[in-house]
Amino acid sequence: MPRVHINGFACRGPGFNTAAELSAALFEQRDMASCSMEGKECFDHTFFRVPAKQAAATDPQIRALLELTYTALVEAGVSDFSVLPRERTGVYVGSSFGDFQHSALADGSRVQGYEHIGAAGNMLANSVSRFFQFGGPSMKIDTACSSSLTALDIACNDIRSGRCELAVVAGCNLTLNPAVTRVYQQMGIVSQQDRPQCMPFSKDAAGYVRQEAIVVLVVSSLRQLQAEGVMASAEVLANESVCGSGESVCSPSVSTQEGLYRRVAAMAAPLIELHGERVAYVECHATGTLVGDAAETQALVEVLLALEQGELPPDRHYTHAQRNRCCNGLSDGTLKVVTEPTRIARDAIVVVNSFGFGGTHTQVMVRGIAPPHQAKGASDDASCPDEAACSTREPWMCINPVLARSEATAQVVAHSTRQHHFTRTVAPPEVHQDDFRARAFTTAVSRLTHTSTAAVQPIERHPVWLVFAGEGGQWAEMGSELYQRSPAYKAMFDECAAYVLNAWQCDAMQRLLHEAAHGPFRDALDATICLVGVQVCLVGLLRQAGVTSASCAGWIGYSSGEIAAGYFDGCYSLQTTLDIAVLRGRAAVRASSYHEGSMCAVHGLSREQIDDEIRSSMRDVEVACHTAERQISVSGVASEMAAFEAWVRSRHPHASVARLQTYGVAFHSRQLDEALPELQRDLDSLLPAGVEARSDGWVPASGRLDDPTRGSSFHCRGIRECVEFYRACQSIPLHSMVIECGSSAMLHSAFPGERYTYLPLLRRGEDAVETLSAAYGQLFLHDSPLSPLNGQQRSPRVAFPAPAQRSLREAFLVFDHSEKFSQYLYPITNTGAEREYGPAHHAPTVRKSFHFDVEGRARWLRDHRVDERCLFPTAGYLYMMSEMSAGQECVILEFEIHAPVDMLECSSLEFCVELRHNEALHHHADLPSERPNSSELDSGTRRERLAGSESSPAPYATRVFGCLHHLRRS
Repeated sequence: MPRVHINGFACRGPGFNTAAELSAALFEQRDMASCSMEGKECFDHTFFRVPAKQAAATDPQIRALLELTYTALVEAGVSDFSVLPRERTGVYVGSSFGDFQHSALADGSRVQGYEHIGAAGNMLANSVSRFFQFGGPSMKIDTACSSSLTALDIACNDIRSGRCELAVVAGCNLTLNPAVTRVYQQMGIVSQQDRPQCMPFSKDAAGYVRQEAIVVLVVSSLRQLQAEGVMASAEVLANESVCGSGESVCSPSVSTQEGLYRRVAAMAAPLIELHGERVAYVECHATGTLVGDAAETQALVEVLLALEQGELPPDRHYTHAQRNRCCNGLSDGTLKVVTEPTRIARDAIVVVNSFGFGGTHTQVMVRGIAPPHQAKGASDDASCPDEAACSTREPWMCINPVLARSEATAQVVAHSTRQHHFTRTVAPPEVHQDDFRARAFTTAVSRLTHTSTAAVQPIERHPVWLVFAGEGGQWAEMGSELYQRSPAYKAMFDECAAYVLNAWQCDAMQRLLHEAAHGPFRDALDATICLVGVQVCLVGLLRQAGVTSASCAGWIGYSSGEIAAGYFDGCYSLQTTLDIAVLRGRAAVRASSYHEGSMCAVHGLSREQIDDEIRSSMRDVEVACHTAERQISVSGVASEMAAFEAWVRSRHPHASVARLQTYGVAFHSRQLDEALPELQRDLDSLLPAGVEARSDGWVPASGRLDDPTRGSSFHCRGIRECVEFYRACQSIPLHSMVIECGSSAMLHSAFPGERYTYLPLLRRGEDAVETLSAAYGQLFLHDSPLSPLNGQQRSPRVAFPAPAQRSLREAFLVFDHSEKFSQYLYPITNTGAEREYGPAHHAPTVRKSFHFDVEGRARWLRDHRVDERCLFPTAGYLYMMSEMSAGQECVILEFEIHAPVDMLECSSLEFCVELRHNEALHHHADLPSERPNSSELDSGTRRERLAGSESSPAPYATRVFGCLHHLRRS
C-alpha cells in the first residue's frame, strides 16, 4: 500500500499571506481574531487565462485557490507540470458556505451570465482541475467544520487505494454574509465578549470567533515522491472519518471521539510502534463548535510549520489557573495546553482533530520528516534562518530572490522578507518562465532590497564581461571581511600569502590583514602583490559562482590587472601569476629610485585637450591611461605633475583632478625605461616563449588588439605604454553586464548605467561581503545565464527539495494583483438582522456598491464644477456613508478625499464603500460607556467616538471608510 506524504502547502488568512507569516503571527501571539483576510478582491486573471468579466463574477475562494494551488505545487518541488500524473491527480476542496453564490444571484437585474459558472460550489474543485488539466477526482466536500480535514481523509484513501498518485487538498472559508454570523450569535455559538476571543479549555470560554482562511496542501504517494526526487514535509500515518453526535446536533460524542482515536491508532500500527508517549502533540478542534471551514487544514499547516521549525507556538488565551476544571487531564497534568514556545522533535507524531456539526468526526495522524542531515529525533537548534541557510554556503551567496508578475509587487515582497535568507530556491516551471519577469532580491548581510528596473518586459540576456583594475585603487583593508567570513576566500588568500612568503620572502599579504591600521603598503611592490592576490581570490569566488572564461563573453585587464586577467584566462598558473606580480612590483620600485614620479586622474577633460597642453609646455608628463571618454590618468616627474594639476584647476575649474597613490612610481611613462631591461630578463626566465592567451575573449588594453601573445614583452608594454582601456572597451557591446574584479570600483565611470550594467566586486570603505553578495544577486536580477539560480530553474528536470525555511518558496513567486474585482458582498440594508450586525461582534468588513449613471438619471452631477473640472461632489461621499450607517446615528471623526474623481470622461461611476471595524477606536479610553442622548447632541456637546445604536446592548466603535475601490468608466 502506498505511503502518503505532504509535499508542500500554501495559505492565506487574517493577517498572513504565507505560511511564514502565519508562523510568525503564531509565535508572536498576534491577535488574528479581530481582522479579516486581506486581498479577497485581488486576482491575477491574465496569468490564469480568465477573462476580466468572468473574474469579476468568480467566487473569491476560487480565485485564491488557483493562486495558492500553483504556489503549493511549485513549493512541493514540481519543476515541470508536464510530468505530473495528471490523469491520476485529484482535487478535494472542503467548504461549507456559498456566500458568494447567494449574493451574486441575489439581484437578478445585475446578473450578467458569468455568475453561474463563477459562483457554483462545484467549481471550487473543478476550476483547479480545469486549469491544471487534472483528470482525477474533483469534488467539493461539505461536512461543516470538518469539511477540509474530511477532504484530506478522502484524498489519502484514494492515494492508498491507487485511485490517485497526487492530490490537491484545500479548505476555504470566507465570511461574506453577515446574516450567518447573526444566526450564530442568536444560537450563542460565537463569542459575545466586547473583545471576542476564542479561549479553548478555559473556564472563561464563551464561544469562537468566525474567521477566514484558504489553505492548499499537495499530497502524494511515496512512489510519486521518489520519481520526482522531492522531499516531503510530513507523512500521513493514518486518517479516519466517522459520524456520531452527542446530546445535540452541534455537540460531539465522547464515545465516538474515543473510538476514532483507537481506530486511527490501529491504522498507524503497521507503520510505527505507537504508544501514548509517542504522540507529542494534539491539535484539537478546541471549542466543540463551528470554527470555520478552513480551520482544520489551517491547524494542520500550523502543525507542519511546528514540525519544520522544531517548536510549537503557544496558545494566546489559556493559563493553567484559568483552566476549565471539567476538562479531564488538565488538572492532573496528563494533558498540557501549550502556553509558551515548546521544542518538539522534527520527526514527532502529532494528531489533528475536527468535528462538524451534524456528527462528522475526522482525525489525521502525521509524522514530521527530519532533513537528511539531521539525526532522527533531533530538534532543529539553529538560532536563526541565517545560520540554518548559510551553514554550508558562502555568505555572499545567501540571497533571497523573488520572482513576481509585477515590479512593484516584487519590491514589496522582497522588502517584507529581507530578514530571511535561505539555501535553496524554487522557480516556476519552464512553461511559465516568461510569465514571472519581475525580479527582486535581498542579500544576507545588508537587508537591502534590490529590484529590477525593467522587470515586466521580456528580459534579453546580455553578455557578461569582466574588467580587472590596476594600481591606484588599493586600500588598507580591502577584502578583510571576505577573509573573515568566506571560507573559500580565506583558503585561497592563505595559499597566495604562503607562496609569496616562501618563494619571495615577502610578507605583504600577511601585513594586509594584520597591519591595516598602520598601512600595509610600504612601496609599489607591496601594493601590486596585494592587489593581484586579492584579484586571484576573487577569481576563485567567481568560478565558484559559475563565472569562468568559458562562460564569459570577454575580459579586459587595466594596467596590472592584465596579470589577473591572465590567471582568469587560464594561461598562467596561480604561482606564475604571483611571480609576475612580484617581478612587476620590483621593477616599479627600481624606477621610483631613479626618478620620483607621481600620477593623477582627471575627470571632465578629453584626451585631446590634455595632449595639447602636454605637448606645448610639459616635456616630462604624458598620458598614462585613457580610462573613459573624459577620464584620463596622467603620469610624469613629480615636479611637473604638480604644475599640471595646478593648470587643470586654474584653466578648467569644471574638471576634477585627484592624486593617485603610486608610491613615487610614474607608471606608463618614460620614467620606467631604465627598469624595463631587467624586467624583460626576469620575465623571459619565467614565461615560456610564445605563450598565448587560451581564449579569444581576452582583449588587451595595450599593444595590438589582434596580438595573442602574453609573454614577457606583453607585460613590459603593459607597465610602460599608455593603457588604452577606452579603446579596448569598444569591444564590449552596449547593455552588457560588466563585472569589475578590483579593489575599489575605480572603473565605474567607464560604464555609465544607461549603457551598461556595472557590478563591482569590492568598493572602498564598504563591507566586502555585502558588495559581492549584491553583485551575485544582480546576476539573477538581470537574468544572466551565469547565475546559479537561473541555471537551476532552467534545468529540464530539477528536483526542488523542500527547504527548512518555507518563507523563501512562498516569497519567490508573487502574482500580479494590480487589478481588483468585486466580491459581491452583502450590503447593509434596513432589515433588522443586518442592521444589528456590526463591528461590536467583530464581523468582517461589509461593503456596498453605489452606482451613478452620470449620462442618465444622475446627469445633474456634472453641474458640480470646481476650477473648470467636473468633480464628484463631497456631499456624494457623505450620502454614501450615511446610507451605510443603516439608520444609526453617525458621527464623522475624520474625513479626507485622497483623490478627486473627474466625471467629465465618464458615462457611469461605481463606488464600493466599506464599513469596517476599527480596533483602535473600540478600545480607546475616550470611548463613551453610554450612548449619547439627543439633548447632548443638540446642545453641541462634542463626541470623540461613535456610540452604539438602540439595538446594540454593548457600545461599539466603528469608522466608516469611503473607499473608491474601482471606477467603472463605460
